[in-house]
Amino acid sequence: DPFGQSLAEAARGRRQKVLTYGLVNADIVATALANTQAGIHISIATPWGSGEVTAQVAGTFNASNIPVEAQEANQPLIVERFELIGDSAGAGRFRGGCGIRRDLRFLADEGKLTNLSDRQKFAPYGLGGGKPGKLGRTVINPGPSERIVHGKQSREFGYDDVISFQQSGAGGYGDPLERDPQRVLEDVLDDYVSIEAARRDYGVVITGAAPALTVDERATRELRKRP
Repeated sequence: DPFGQSLAEAARGRRQKVLTYGLVNADIVATALANTQAGIHISIATPWGSGEVTAQVAGTFNASNIPVEAQEANQPLIVERFELIGDSAGAGRFRGGCGIRRDLRFLADEGKLTNLSDRQKFAPYGLGGGKPGKLGRTVINPGPSERIVHGKQSREFGYDDVISFQQSGAGGYGDPLERDPQRVLEDVLDDYVSIEAARRDYGVVITGAAPALTVDERATRELRKRP
């Protein structure tokens, strides 16, 4: 367990601070999880050694809806983005759920990310003719120089680095061309689905300018007839 090894190294004085983000072994850090305030002092016992260490233990992200205020008050980080990812849901008569993106800027001196997320290589599949959801991604410092962290990998990072957790979207159910055009329009107005994706994935033609968007019913019928 990389997290357990890091804590053991800290306990032996080889590291001054440990910052982890992700699911951790409850047997190793049960006492730490009871109080995730920054700078807690805990006693640990691991297969690699035992001792005492001052640790920063960041609460697990996973699918939890942890309030931004709680995270920023108790952890050395700033939540820069927390949003649904547009066009990430699998198309279907019943659309899949959108993935969530959360970008965290870390203010600790050093840290280690252990990425335990899934669906970064194999997309969540659709059923009954539904389309798969968008793949998830985890990256350090998103942008031209970003570093991708694949599932089950660990990476070191430092002060002011941004960790971007981008969950996969869920697969859709049923033929997307059977989805009610008005429901597609509602998805567009809510920024779940783009106008381009509405046409490409659902065969729904939307015209006008936001917020006065409408469905072109005649063009939609013609588009849905195409093979």
